[in-house]
Amino acid sequence: MKKLVLVALALALAVCAAGCGGEKSETAGGVPEAPKTAELRGEGWSLTYDPALFEADGDATVRYIGADSPMPVYLTVQIYPDYTAGKLAEGLALQSGDDSVRAEDAAVGRDSLPAKTVTVRQVVGEISEVTQIQHFYAVDLAAGSLLIEIGTYDGAPAAAREGLDAMLASFALT
Repeated sequence: MKKLVLVALALALAVCAAGCGGEKSETAGGVPEAPKTAELRGEGWSLTYDPALFEADGDATVRYIGADSPMPVYLTVQIYPDYTAGKLAEGLALQSGDDSVRAEDAAVGRDSLPAKTVTVRQVVGEISEVTQIQHFYAVDLAAGSLLIEIGTYDGAPAAAREGLDAMLASFALT
């Protein structure tokens, strides 16, 4: 009977040591793990990002920090108090200089917010041509609109593209 009690007690201690008490996870060296997500908050909005792949650059921009990207990869948010989402998207399409660029309906973020989206592709570089891609999402606010801009390029690292998709999916109005 004593053996059974000791085995049960040892098992309970092992289970508790593995996950009881709400303690922070640690790596094998006893150093606390870096958080899996960080939050960026602006005036009336928020999103989460992976701090192992991205870093906040100011109050409204997150940049990819991977050494495997020769060009900038980022997400930035701006508020335009004097424009509706539709007018903002139309202006971005016109500004592109490409007659094929159009504003389209979309849904964005954690709550599938109605948005207007514009995608602009532009070949850059004189020696090695790379296609830069800017995705814009304009969301109406009570006063004005909010613009999410995602900058990337053809051939961007998969981790960067997946991180941008995750940030966009986590976006919410607060």
